[in-house]
Amino acid sequence: METVSRLVMYKVVIVGCGRIAGRYDKPHKISRIYSHASGYANDGRFELSGCVDKEEKVAACFAKLHTVQKSGSNIVSMLDSIKPNVVSVATPVDTHLAVVQEVLNNKNSKPDIIFLEKPVCGNRNELNELIRLSKENSVPIMVNHSRRFHPLYIALQERYAKGEFGKLIGIDSTYYGGWLNSAVHLVDILRFLFTMELHDLEVLDNLQGRTDADPTLTVRAKCGPESVPVWFRGWNEDYYQIFDLEIRFSKGRLRLSNFEQQWSWDSVVVNSRGENVLSPGVTDLPQQTDSPIINAIDLMNYYLDTRDVEVLSGKLIQDCELTMHTMWSVGSVYGG
Repeated sequence: METVSRLVMYKVVIVGCGRIAGRYDKPHKISRIYSHASGYANDGRFELSGCVDKEEKVAACFAKLHTVQKSGSNIVSMLDSIKPNVVSVATPVDTHLAVVQEVLNNKNSKPDIIFLEKPVCGNRNELNELIRLSKENSVPIMVNHSRRFHPLYIALQERYAKGEFGKLIGIDSTYYGGWLNSAVHLVDILRFLFTMELHDLEVLDNLQGRTDADPTLTVRAKCGPESVPVWFRGWNEDYYQIFDLEIRFSKGRLRLSNFEQQWSWDSVVVNSRGENVLSPGVTDLPQQTDSPIINAIDLMNYYLDTRDVEVLSGKLIQDCELTMHTMWSVGSVYGG
């Protein structure tokens, strides 16, 4: 994307100073960027102007670690002082609505865009309120459903739509770390890739997640009008972390392994006995060299330069409404 040349960088305030905000990776010692702070710092078109945490000491340590200009524990005071272009919300999910309310109900200073961590909120009422706040204040809320910014998935979506892989016939995935916290990536990217909704979700197993409130579920589901079988297999991360996705098409099988760091394509071929079998094939889907959060921040920069909200299509709070409804639909586990 072409961007506008300028001398002034966009100002960023990060709310919540935990792992995804900036403690997943250390400045100047980064092989792959995962966090908000490192993503902005790496970009060069953004200025880490402020950080806020309910614990003022935590915010101060975060500011020192990431060379943030100002730290504190009061969101409104920080907004009024800095008047940021971007607010990144990286607090626990049960605080997301309250933080966004505080940001957008502030009459003295509103950001141009909010970058909200996933999962976006805890229930349907909160989601409806977040969508309302965004629309009424004309401030887009972009959600960090990071796979939507991944060039591999973007290319896969385009080429599936053209019929390159044939018909979708099955999906099998394995994840760790909680249904809402981690499996939301799988549910959301399947909706993004195939523009079909999941239905008939059935919980078959329930592992204890990182918190009792978010267990790691094994769920069987169906996708689209032809009820394509889909599996979400919960994994015990005490052994190791895993995030794998296998997509079966009529023309072959795509395997994405180890958080998309490796992928392979097997084509359907006819063997000497006339049987359809899989054989290692070649497809030029792009490899991801940078973290998707870099792509998300690049998109955010383009929006701030142009104010063309259409470039954010598919990435906003209203676009993930059906994703979250699907997540909450698994029976009594989440009150669905």
